Amino acid sequence: MQQEFSGRVAFININVNNPEEQALCIQYQIQYIPTTYLLNAKGEATFDYIGAISQSAMRSKLEALAGGT
Repeated sequence: MQQEFSGRVAFININVNNPEEQALCIQYQIQYIPTTYLLNAKGEATFDYIGAISQSAMRSKLEALAGGT
């Protein structure tokens, strides 16, 4: 979906096995994989989900985040 939302949403992947990214794991309390957070332009979490999320549900959440709906 990165291409579909290019220029409207920034995607950031956190590698939980990378010591350099442990601060983000702690900040967002990532304990399970996958964990999804959506942040607004102010950096505030507007949605979080632990586990696999369907493509249609993710698209809906991203559209709302990007101001499309």
